[in-house]
Amino acid sequence: MNNGDQLQKRSGTGNQRVTPVAAQILLVAVCFLVFSAAVLPAEVGENWQGAELFEEHGTIKLIIDPANGAIVGANRAAREFYGYPSLLDMVIGEINLLTDAEVAHEMRLAASEERNYFLFRHATRDRGVRDVEVYSFPVVIGGTTYLYSIIFDITDRLVAQQQVRTYEIRTLAGFAAALLAGLLVLLWWIVRTRNRLRITSTSLAETEAVYRSYVNGAPLGIFVVDQTARCREVNPEACRITGYSPDELIGMTVAEIVLPAHRRVAAGHFRTLLAEGRASSELAFVTRAGETRWCNLVSTAVSPSQFLGFAEDITQRKTEEQARLQLVTAATDLQTCTSETVDYAGIAETAKDLSGASCAALNLFDPDGMGFTTSAVAGLPHSIRQAGELFGFPLEGRHWNYDPSREAALGDNRTTVFPSLGALTSSSFSASLADGVARVFDLGEVVITRITNAAGTLGDFTLLFSRGQHLKRRDLLEVFAGMVGATLARMQTEKQNARLVGEKETLLKEVQHRIKNNMGTMSSLLSLQAHEVRGTRVAEEVLNDVRSRFRSMEVLYDRLYRADAPGSGSLAEYLKTLVRQVVSIFPGAERVRVTVSSDGDSCGLVDTDTSDTSGQCVLDVKRLSTVGLIVNELLTNAMKYAFPPEAQPVDASIDPPSLVVTTACRDEAIEIRVQDNGPGLPDSFDPDAPAGFGMTMVQAMVAQLNGTIRYESSHDPDSHGTRVVVSFPREISQERARR
Repeated sequence: MNNGDQLQKRSGTGNQRVTPVAAQILLVAVCFLVFSAAVLPAEVGENWQGAELFEEHGTIKLIIDPANGAIVGANRAAREFYGYPSLLDMVIGEINLLTDAEVAHEMRLAASEERNYFLFRHATRDRGVRDVEVYSFPVVIGGTTYLYSIIFDITDRLVAQQQVRTYEIRTLAGFAAALLAGLLVLLWWIVRTRNRLRITSTSLAETEAVYRSYVNGAPLGIFVVDQTARCREVNPEACRITGYSPDELIGMTVAEIVLPAHRRVAAGHFRTLLAEGRASSELAFVTRAGETRWCNLVSTAVSPSQFLGFAEDITQRKTEEQARLQLVTAATDLQTCTSETVDYAGIAETAKDLSGASCAALNLFDPDGMGFTTSAVAGLPHSIRQAGELFGFPLEGRHWNYDPSREAALGDNRTTVFPSLGALTSSSFSASLADGVARVFDLGEVVITRITNAAGTLGDFTLLFSRGQHLKRRDLLEVFAGMVGATLARMQTEKQNARLVGEKETLLKEVQHRIKNNMGTMSSLLSLQAHEVRGTRVAEEVLNDVRSRFRSMEVLYDRLYRADAPGSGSLAEYLKTLVRQVVSIFPGAERVRVTVSSDGDSCGLVDTDTSDTSGQCVLDVKRLSTVGLIVNELLTNAMKYAFPPEAQPVDASIDPPSLVVTTACRDEAIEIRVQDNGPGLPDSFDPDAPAGFGMTMVQAMVAQLNGTIRYESSHDPDSHGTRVVVSFPREISQERARR
């Protein structure tokens, strides 16, 4: 390979590569040669045409004889570039670093126009070896073909290119090193990350296993639901609580699990969860088997679309609470019920619920203890009806004779558990019948709890359980049995007391009736006696006075006999009857206008339609009797002295005789006013020392009431008459009550 080829390869170009500047110069030179070739002299040198243009051109130019490589022409730029003083005496091989054969070969190529562009290394005198681009074209001068060479010094450019290539190589090497380092770091990071991922994966797997063990072993049911309240994940406890398998639960909504009555509560729970991120509620739900259970649900938001719920099974606690609440309600009902309102069916139902039995019967013993009656049966109606068909008679209302074997099996136990219904067989309940009933209803154990009180056994609860079920809340059942026993004993006592009270009231009314009849007899005898002594004024007056006093006592006893409360009576009612009966005793009573009234609602008369004495001025018998005697004496004096029989009105303008009795019941005192329109009291009347037995007795009886008496009299023709006002405390003092 010649040096020209080596230079071409070193520069990275081929034979076709021509720089833009060189191409322009080459084009100019070619044009010059073409136009000047026809006029060039035969000799070459300073004397050929165009020598001045050739000489003064700034580009390095050589004319070379291709036959021997002699330099036959060189312009000033060439001479200055090469620096040789005798450049025209030299051959191209002396400045071209190629071998002679290589130079000859290149010239032949140039001469044959196979190549016109070369890269050579030329030796200069002062600048050393330079890299040049050579453009050679054959020209004919004087009939001889020469190589016209245009030379460009590209040493600096190649150095720059070499520096650029070096920089590029270094940059590329640096980049490659950096890339390699990056790749190594990336590889290290990948390996490290892979190890970390492996460790993390292992840790996550372990954490997942621990988490799963926690979730699967959690004593709470765990539900993961989405924003539509649909289950997405559950744990085994959630499946146990609800009775569904994981595949069945996943995809179900909360509304499909919750009891229909609690769906509104569940909807409110979920709304609170969406709004606040946390919610807590107690919900009842239905298991796959149809059983109602309770849970305490606490939910929290994990993300906007995922929620976590923890469900605690509180069925037992809620059942206990409901049982205690049911016991409290039953206690209230038992305290208020009577023999007429007692609900035996409700008692049996409560015993069934408290014990967890399928069926419960309430048996009440006869008073003589020689048998018992099934007063109520609680359970499924169709089962009770079917049982009655098996027995051949309805269970409710059935009377059973005393069974010594049954009593011996119960012994003194409050509660006795029998393994089967066959253990209770007797002469009236055969083993075959017991086995048939147990088989039809799939019965297991039987429990009997006695209902007792201090006097003995009043009855029992007979409880039948389905096979596999057992007695629950034995303590509450026995408490309830004790409450029922106390209620039954109370009702028996109330019946006995009601009978005794009825007998006592009947006896008391009989005594009062006899006393009233005796007083009526005495009053009649006195009336007959007064009729016998008529004309004898003193004797007649004495008999009438005694008769009126008997009449007041007779009226009082009549009112007590008719009253619902024998120990007290209405003052207004008493005076209403007393006044008219006392006035009727005296002669001329028909001409006296009698008025009995009251001031204030509390002294109003009793409503005869309802016998309602609420709000009435009611006094005890003792004070009512005293008031009656006082009013009797005041009325007697008025009839005797204000309206004597001989005092007949002669003038129609004079007001007819009038007698007014008024009662006023205040908050603290009772006031009774007796007023007539007679001539008034005599001037000699002394209110502090009244004359006569009657008025003296009135003073004494007013003092017994701890009251006062006031006499008012007027002799004025327009306002004549007498008014007596008696006032006494409404409530009796404790000291007087003790006396």
